Amino acid sequence: MRKIATLFTFAIFILTSCATATSNQGLNSSPTVYPTLDAKRSTNFSFTFSDTPCGTTPVDVFESSTNTLIHTSLGNTKSTSMSLQLTDTELDKIYQKAGETNFFYLPSKITPPDSPIQVYQTPSGVFELAMKNDTMKNSVSWNNHRITDPLYKEAADFQELINFIRDIIRSHKEYKQLPEPEAGCV
Repeated sequence: MRKIATLFTFAIFILTSCATATSNQGLNSSPTVYPTLDAKRSTNFSFTFSDTPCGTTPVDVFESSTNTLIHTSLGNTKSTSMSLQLTDTELDKIYQKAGETNFFYLPSKITPPDSPIQVYQTPSGVFELAMKNDTMKNSVSWNNHRITDPLYKEAADFQELINFIRDIIRSHKEYKQLPEPEAGCV
């Protein structure tokens, strides 16, 4: 009887261990942990930002290393090139937001995963960002014509960073003096 009880206890222990291992198999229960970026941006920090909310012509292309913004209002074919100087504080904030959104670890092309709930946007936009800090660099593009609901993490993080940079650029008085667009996205 004692051998049967020991065998029974051992069998339950084995089955419980196997059941636990099987139930967690294939699940990613912990989020991906990325190495942290240096606290300060390097002296060679730079980025190129391209915002094409609809169509094929970017509305804004900004190059931080030359402090140049090329703006083409929606509905226009003529571009305006201007000097737009970001402050050190603004550059620091962009670098920090890049770290918070794991920009340097995003894939070069963001594509939605297979999902039962997908939405097709019309018009769609193309957003591109290339960034360099010391030896770290990454270049990411995203066409938001097909998205998932809720938005998948990589796209949500990238969109957060793009919106952050766009808001900083558009907050400058030089940008606010640009002519109003003649058309909108349809």
